[in-house]
Amino acid sequence: ENMGRGAGGRPGYGEFPEGKLGETRDTGHGAHRVPPPSGAGASIRDEEEAMGVFSRAVPRMLFVSMLQLTAFAPDEYFQGPEVAHRVVFGYGHLTWEWVAGLRSYLHPIVYAAMYQVVSGSLPDSFVGVVTWWGPYLLHAVIAAWTLAGAHRLAEFVFRPSATSGGSLRRLNAGFVGWNWFMGYCLTRPYSNSWEAALCTHGLVA
Repeated sequence: ENMGRGAGGRPGYGEFPEGKLGETRDTGHGAHRVPPPSGAGASIRDEEEAMGVFSRAVPRMLFVSMLQLTAFAPDEYFQGPEVAHRVVFGYGHLTWEWVAGLRSYLHPIVYAAMYQVVSGSLPDSFVGVVTWWGPYLLHAVIAAWTLAGAHRLAEFVFRPSATSGGSLRRLNAGFVGWNWFMGYCLTRPYSNSWEAALCTHGLVA
């Protein structure tokens, strides 16, 4: 009967009365903050918040991706879109890693699939536009998905408590969502952008 009671007869873990998140209830032993919900209800709320982050980030990342008129590193082209272009159209430069068979086609095959679709369904005048902008627009969506994953991870690590009240999650969302370097790199067709998205979501899967 006494399990869960702390020193002095105060309610221990699991004995808090039901109530809204952040609400304070008087249990007769003093005021106690109601703990955050857990289980299926919390999971649904977490997913809804993550989807909200994703939906707000997509237009922002699409806008950022359309500003990518410069190159940041050679891998941006020669480890993805250029290889995909050679697979579909038969020409394109392959660096020595590809010639030596050291690289996996798992990354560029995504762009190759996109190129294959447009090459057979769009006029030639549009194919060039898609082959250039397609990977960037795709990675804008991936970048937004990464931000949603970062929010899910922060939700997992910084659960609302008597001291944070969710402020740490909001602070993390601000730091990650408006970090210029995240938008600058995640919207570029790097395999690392895929890895960042998958690892972020994988940590809370």
